[in-house]
Amino acid sequence: MKYLPSLLLTLSLLTCSGPAPAPAPLSTLHRLTLPEIIDWQRTNGLDVSEAEFVSLRDEPIGETEQNWLDGGVAGFDFYSDGERIRKVLVRPQNYNDNIIRILRSHADYHPSEGFEMTDKYCDSIPATIAGVIERDQGVRTGSLPGSMRDVDAENQAIMVSIFEQCPDAFAAMSNKQVSDLWFVAQHSDAELMSYYYPWFYQAVQEGRVRESQFALMIDRLLMYHDYPQEYGSQVRGGALYPVRDSARLDELRAGIGLGPIAEYLARFDL
Repeated sequence: MKYLPSLLLTLSLLTCSGPAPAPAPLSTLHRLTLPEIIDWQRTNGLDVSEAEFVSLRDEPIGETEQNWLDGGVAGFDFYSDGERIRKVLVRPQNYNDNIIRILRSHADYHPSEGFEMTDKYCDSIPATIAGVIERDQGVRTGSLPGSMRDVDAENQAIMVSIFEQCPDAFAAMSNKQVSDLWFVAQHSDAELMSYYYPWFYQAVQEGRVRESQFALMIDRLLMYHDYPQEYGSQVRGGALYPVRDSARLDELRAGIGLGPIAEYLARFDL
């Protein structure tokens, strides 16, 4: 396949081994979700050495796909048979491709590197999370004294302990408790946010966190890594941080329940 060398240069963290098996139709394979992609990255290195690279028509990539690759606007979907990634679909890029690049770049991180974990919260999760969100919001509104940095660090340590030391805690939480912990992750640094991003992504898919809320995490993570934001929620240096598709920004915002960007920016006198 004459386009394959260029594609391999575009993708990172790939390895080479053995001949590829006979290809299977996309319809018979499983498309990896974002959390699954990150799990594969952490355990298998997202090895696509045996994969066939195909177009949206499930055919070998051609001139159109090569143009996307050459222009840096190609995106990728990964299809597995349960054992290996068998096909990589090459398509137009979207913001989620940048998110996946970010998460893959942090795949070796684990919060145990920076937090002392304890199981002491496992028997009092509802009350603990209630205290977490009270402190998170209180220190920001001025209703509670203290340093925002110190409060965030304390809350992040609690969140990490709950997630890592309390089996099945996330699944047992109410939607509000999940949403409250989202604020803690949203106010964390890029590494911790990246680590727990798949958890909250899945919560959105399950209807436990609103898309309009999660959009702020999407935009902030993109901004932290110098990518354009998607929904226009982030303001930096007294101006709207650059967006990926300014012409469709209000349309994209409306699609997840956010109001027009002009109304949002008016809150900042912009």
